Amino acid sequence: MIAARFVDVGLLEPALFHATYAGIAYAAEDDVPPVVMWGRARPHISLGQSQDRTVELAADIDLPVVTRPLGGGAVWVDESQYCFVLIAPLAHAPARTAEWFEWGLAPAITTYRCFGLPVERREEDLWLLGRKIAGSGAATIGRCAVLASSFLFRFP
Repeated sequence: MIAARFVDVGLLEPALFHATYAGIAYAAEDDVPPVVMWGRARPHISLGQSQDRTVELAADIDLPVVTRPLGGGAVWVDESQYCFVLIAPLAHAPARTAEWFEWGLAPAITTYRCFGLPVERREEDLWLLGRKIAGSGAATIGRCAVLASSFLFRFP
């Protein structure tokens, strides 16, 4: 087991939230312990790194939109989600990126199960009783494997 640093960023504006984990990853040296960043973001639509706003969204949308440095599809992020971002030097991550989701989402699954919730991973998503409750995205940023997902506190 490798010790990790825990960084609670509180509630941030959307662009600052995504820039914070990217900055931590870019600044990390190869020999530092992994970081778990925890926090919330003000409401916004988050597009995956390869998505185009003009293709994904209506032209007249009146909501903040941020393209994040991680893969995955368009998602709604609001203050009811507690986001976690695992930032680990590549030496601490599985060598095959295809294994990152199993590795990075395992602590979330364990947490849910400690509360008696039979959450399971289906590809890059977390499901509970036939319903998707969380997605995730990942990318290499700097010399780090970065994976993000969230715990839904409440669904307004």
